[in-house]
Amino acid sequence: MTEVGVGLGVITGVPATREDVAALRAQRRELSNQLNSAVGRRDDLAEELADATGAGRAGIEARIALLDQRILEIETEISSTGRLIAQTPGNLLTSSTTNPSPGFGNMPFDMTGISIVFTIFVLGPMAIAMARLIWKRASTSKPVPTFERENHERLQRLESAVDSIAIEMERVSEGQRFVTKLLAESKDRLRVEAPRS
Repeated sequence: MTEVGVGLGVITGVPATREDVAALRAQRRELSNQLNSAVGRRDDLAEELADATGAGRAGIEARIALLDQRILEIETEISSTGRLIAQTPGNLLTSSTTNPSPGFGNMPFDMTGISIVFTIFVLGPMAIAMARLIWKRASTSKPVPTFERENHERLQRLESAVDSIAIEMERVSEGQRFVTKLLAESKDRLRVEAPRS
């Protein structure tokens, strides 16, 4: 039997329950996170090492050596947890990996029934009413609004009134021209008759 987990709680041997499998997987995730963190810190130190000199360079090299040792330990622990997971019975692995996700298939029976009743008796009639309304609008021809008819009749009356006013104005101007012509002729006659006396 192997022991795994430095600082994470020790799991010994092959997991026997679903909880053990879940704990082992959580442990492996944590180890992976630690490994990523250690590798990132080591890369940062390697970049600093290129610019360091003297005592600072020696300190960075010591820290890199320590991180290399830690990375090696973490990889060993990940390898051990991988072996334990691989030795786990199949029925524990499949049941622990299938987490029920929320959805229509996992609804309680009451919620499923309520949603079906709601769809049939509420949404169904609303959809039918909307379809009938759209059908009626499409099938009926648009009537001419009475407002447009009234405006058209008013415009025709206004046009005929303007025409009659124009005719009357023409008559008035014709009469004025006639009177002006008569006055001009009478003036000329008076001028011609005035020297005789």
